[in-house]
Amino acid sequence: MDRQEQIEILVDHYQNPRHRHAMDNPSVTMPGGNPGCGDVITIYLQPGDDGLSIADVSWEGEGCTISQAAASILMEMVHDERWTLEEALAHDYTT
Repeated sequence: MDRQEQIEILVDHYQNPRHRHAMDNPSVTMPGGNPGCGDVITIYLQPGDDGLSIADVSWEGEGCTISQAAASILMEMVHDERWTLEEALAHDYTT
């Protein structure tokens, strides 16, 4: 994937964020970000009945294009690829 394709993906996720909504009664609520620069994200998670899978995940937030697109991309990966909790914790997010 070249640089232009990466930029197009970021812009698409910023303009059309995936899974961006507050979740009713989540089991896990994780606020985070860098309030100093205005990037704030809250992730909501509902584990599956087996306690190992992720049944649902969503997010809300404000900030720059990259922070908002990154949250959308992560939620799409976790949700659409049906990650387990173990996979979400073990994933290398630096690549």
